[in-house]
Amino acid sequence: EPQRAIALLENMLSQQPSEVALLTALGNLYFSEGQLEEALEYFRRNSDLQPNEVAVQLQAATTALLVKDYETFEIYMERALELEPENSHGLKLLATANFRAKQYKEAADLYRQALPGLPEDIEIILALGVCFHNLNDKDTSEGCFKRVLEIDPNNTVAAENLKALANTTTQPEMSTQPNGHISADVLDNLCSHVQNKTTNDPANLPATALVGN
Repeated sequence: EPQRAIALLENMLSQQPSEVALLTALGNLYFSEGQLEEALEYFRRNSDLQPNEVAVQLQAATTALLVKDYETFEIYMERALELEPENSHGLKLLATANFRAKQYKEAADLYRQALPGLPEDIEIILALGVCFHNLNDKDTSEGCFKRVLEIDPNNTVAAENLKALANTTTQPEMSTQPNGHISADVLDNLCSHVQNKTTNDPANLPATALVGN
């Protein structure tokens, strides 16, 4: 039972307040329970104890973005990119923040920077398609959606967006939500990349950010 496990881990943490494995476990448990504010607090503490671990900084930044704590997001996002400026997952996460703010040019630039490291990342390519549509570059937008279908021929979002481009009054979308916004189920995929991991192996903590609302 998660709440029981949380109580046990918090009791252990009270005796070992700097134990990163406990902080991670608690953050992940709260995350899995949908208690993102509580999860963020533990991920923040964990990140502060491991300032040189990019993946840990991205975990805190991702969670902050999900709860719309933009000040905290900027702090940990900046730390991650200072440590590794070309980190593809970090660039993707920063692009996500710009996308959610409807800063489509900035988002597109960042997604393109992230793409060489994640060349078949469908979420990035879909997001680029939406960005270019909003930047009135129909040809490039169409090319992005066609590229998604080359990678995943059964991708209904890309197929629907190609149809939408034939009608200039219809906005391409990232998921089932209209007007170029990406539905919450896509953001939920972020959770799978930042929970149930341990800090003993930062490589197992990719904190890969998918495009968000």
